[in-house]
Amino acid sequence: MIHLVTSTTALHDAMDWLTPDDLVIVAGDALNAVHEVDAIPCRVLAFADDQVLFPHVAIDTITPDEWIDLLETSPCRTWS
Repeated sequence: MIHLVTSTTALHDAMDWLTPDDLVIVAGDALNAVHEVDAIPCRVLAFADDQVLFPHVAIDTITPDEWIDLLETSPCRTWS
């Protein structure tokens, strides 16, 4: 499942039910917790424009067009 997480609270809440097959894209206020990506049990991405704000954090990036492509091909997605 693809999760667009936009708040730190939502990211912390989601930790309990994320699975290794999930994909989390952090944006907005959730970027404040980007230093905790190692604790997230699945792949985590940030938008390329946001990642430049955290050059010391090793996190994969995605462009808005790539994100739309993922959404269009995925049967399961949530927003929080």
